[in-house]
Amino acid sequence: MSAIAGAFAFGGGYRDTAAQGAKRIDRLDPALDQIIDTSEPIVDIATNLGGTANVEGPLWWKEGGYLLFRGTDQKRWKYSPGQPISVFKENTNWANGITRDMQGRLVACEALTRRITREEPDGSNTVLASSFKGQPFNRPNDIVVKSDGAIYFTDPWTAAEPPGAFKVAPNGTLLRQTDRVFADLSGAEPGGPDGMKVDTVGNVYCGGSGGLYIMDAKGKKLGRIVHGFANTANVAFGGDDWKTVYFCTRTSLGSFKIKVAGVPVPVAKKS
Repeated sequence: MSAIAGAFAFGGGYRDTAAQGAKRIDRLDPALDQIIDTSEPIVDIATNLGGTANVEGPLWWKEGGYLLFRGTDQKRWKYSPGQPISVFKENTNWANGITRDMQGRLVACEALTRRITREEPDGSNTVLASSFKGQPFNRPNDIVVKSDGAIYFTDPWTAAEPPGAFKVAPNGTLLRQTDRVFADLSGAEPGGPDGMKVDTVGNVYCGGSGGLYIMDAKGKKLGRIVHGFANTANVAFGGDDWKTVYFCTRTSLGSFKIKVAGVPVPVAKKS
């Protein structure tokens, strides 16, 4: 662990070359004040984390009080507040997006094997899906489990597009004819849409041009967290009260506090 700690910088020490100027919180609408103070500090937990893979896929594990995220190569890393980052798992098959199902088991998008897997309590893996209509998946990326147990995941092949919003049918499938642009997060500054998460009152957090955006349930931009790095790779809520936002960039892990709790993982079962 000491070797790992020595390779990185923690708590705002060394800043790698991806850093892009001062941090700040842009207030785009007065409603932001109910979610976060513009004076709230944006914390660099660790920087200079870049390797042969982007830092991605954060997931807060409440029972253990730690955050899991994808590090370099095929490793999954662990961050416990106040402790150095350590390697949690050596070989994840390039697992990117990870979450937990209704039973608390970890489910993952494995980019290398092009499949969705579940980790069982005994450490074994169960393949949940690897193809559609006889064709293998492209490269599963992000994943979420709905309150009724349904698993949704993305399987991109080309560059990212603006976030779309679909209505959902009673059986859980997407009503494709309802596709619309939820929010345009493009701009002149680096960064594009990535890592959408929702808090308990319906606000949406998503990476975009120049930082991490906070939007209301209709896609209206309320604020932007300018964290100082070239992109936002993914986002997770955490902490004992789910009021800490952890975010990954391609080379760093950071956090900030909010006033509204995020949706817990695993999500509460739908009544």
